[in-house]
Amino acid sequence: MTPICRLRIDPDEIAAPSTRAAQRAHYDAVRARLGAGPIRAMVRPAPVAAVRPAAPQPVSAVEEIAEARRERDRIRCRIYRITKAAERAGISTPDIRPPKLPESPKAKFRLPALPDDHDPSRLTAAGIIDYVAAAYGVSAAEVRSDTRTAGVVMPRQIAMYLLRVLTQRSLPDIARRIGRQDHTTVLHAVRKITALIAEDAGRAQEVEALRLKLTGGAP
Repeated sequence: MTPICRLRIDPDEIAAPSTRAAQRAHYDAVRARLGAGPIRAMVRPAPVAAVRPAAPQPVSAVEEIAEARRERDRIRCRIYRITKAAERAGISTPDIRPPKLPESPKAKFRLPALPDDHDPSRLTAAGIIDYVAAAYGVSAAEVRSDTRTAGVVMPRQIAMYLLRVLTQRSLPDIARRIGRQDHTTVLHAVRKITALIAEDAGRAQEVEALRLKLTGGAP
């Protein structure tokens, strides 16, 4: 049986008025006749300001290569674990080799000009470190840092060698000047550069040129 609607609506109520306020009042009256509540105004949420991510800081080529080498070592560790697990399970694995990475940039040697106030008779640790770092195209901060790339390790060891040869500073004092805590690091650097001078004529010429420049040509 079809239900009978006993609600009577005036045809004038069906025609919507022209203005928005009159339309809202008209719709509320119709909904009240139908037993519904008034139309609630829609509240739009306040727009949220978009937060832009901070721009990434530029990374030097030396840092990129160092990070790539660390990632390569992590990949090698994963490959080793997977290979050993496959061997225990009796599964043959293909020969997986990690990607080859470019070699660390080698330090380029170039004798820079000494500062005007340079006094060969009063050599300072900071002056020697700054000059050796400039000769190999790195900064003094990198020489004092923990960077282990070849382009920084060699100038660091040469600076420690020259500090030991040209000054009367002790090994612990040189270690502190170079940003190290253990004096054995300085001892290792001195021994390594001494052996390198005896074996590599090119490196021996570089160290001698630095020594002569810093001492003003004194033997």
